[in-house]
Amino acid sequence: MNTRSLEITKRLLLKHTATVHSSSRLTMIQKKIFNLFIYKAFPTIKDDKYHTYTVTDLLRSLNWSEDSHINDRLKESLAGLTRENVKWNVLEKDRKNKWVSSACLADVSIKNGIIEYSFGKFLREVLHNPNIYAKIDLDVQGSLESRDSLIIWEIAMEELSSKKCNEVVTSWIEWEKMCSITSGESSSYSKTYSLYKSKVLKKAIEEINAKTDLSIHMLEQKESRKIKRIAFKVQRQLPLGGLFEPEQKEIFSRDLKLKQNILQIMGNSEKIEQLWAQHTDERLRSSLRFYREVLSSSDHQVKNPVAFLKKAIEEGWCSAEDAATLVKTMSFENNLDKPEMSKLIFTKPGEIDKVRIIRQHLCEEFGLGVYHAWFNDAIFQLVEDKCIIFHPNLYAPTYIMQKLYHPLLKWIKNVDPNIGLVEVQNKQYEL
Repeated sequence: MNTRSLEITKRLLLKHTATVHSSSRLTMIQKKIFNLFIYKAFPTIKDDKYHTYTVTDLLRSLNWSEDSHINDRLKESLAGLTRENVKWNVLEKDRKNKWVSSACLADVSIKNGIIEYSFGKFLREVLHNPNIYAKIDLDVQGSLESRDSLIIWEIAMEELSSKKCNEVVTSWIEWEKMCSITSGESSSYSKTYSLYKSKVLKKAIEEINAKTDLSIHMLEQKESRKIKRIAFKVQRQLPLGGLFEPEQKEIFSRDLKLKQNILQIMGNSEKIEQLWAQHTDERLRSSLRFYREVLSSSDHQVKNPVAFLKKAIEEGWCSAEDAATLVKTMSFENNLDKPEMSKLIFTKPGEIDKVRIIRQHLCEEFGLGVYHAWFNDAIFQLVEDKCIIFHPNLYAPTYIMQKLYHPLLKWIKNVDPNIGLVEVQNKQYEL
């Protein structure tokens, strides 16, 4: 049986990370309705301001019967989605939108059994093209009865979706901030961790473990003998009984020999477990190859090999061969329009305004994937008739000069015709 065919029968919502990491007093029903509205509107959310959902279909999705009392409750829940102020992206994982506050819906109405609703400007922008997201199964959502369970389950799904794996350790979060996400900023649980743990976290995790395919275990981090931060170890329990074909089983298997090789270098620490859970085998393997190439080179000295390997994994440093393969697999077409693309381009300290224009040209011509792989972390300097690019990746100068030099020079000259030469130099990270 093909897992892809199974997914088609599911109602899967790609919910932007900024909307998963939110703080509000929305009820369980309002959160479920919001997800259902996003799912229904998703195909046309960019072009259509208004979207529709029949009352009958919504009640069925909420497992409600249709009567006058229920309709009054539904109307109050819908009205609350236009009133309640929500703080989005509170964990700041979406670097593009640092801090945003808005209601879930701009407006909503019911006429002749049809609900008509619209999203505000911010939500339309992030929801139509979720570059980072949680893959939400709306049928699993329907099985959860606790608001806290739904929120923690969505956070866990976001981590699994972003890492594209079935086992992950989430980032450490100050427990007060986690409390504001699950219970609201003014919650009485925010005063005492033990109360928050017993009344919210333990009950939510128990329900998730009992009703979904996730197994969640909570981790605690202390400072001065007090719990300061929490994280979740999340494992997705794969279906048994031959549901996955051999080819698909390989997708979820891990290279334990690779892990052992990294352990031999870094030692058996909690950080290794976190890196193992957060990154794919391909990322780890590529960074390990890069590490070995640099250490074997007589031209470069690494003062702290452990810190170097850790940095290589976290920032995705790779060997020249792996980098070449990466570029070949990237599309030079960009799905973002130019106004949206320009928001993703940022100058570095000390760069002049003309450099920002150069960055935008490179992003538009090479595509966002290649731009971020080769130019996003670099620093550009214009000196007389020369453009000097300082790059932190040891092998980037060689590859850029060999493979990308001529189109690079051409597009830089389009911005500044006085430039006749491009130099790419390595500027290593301090480790």
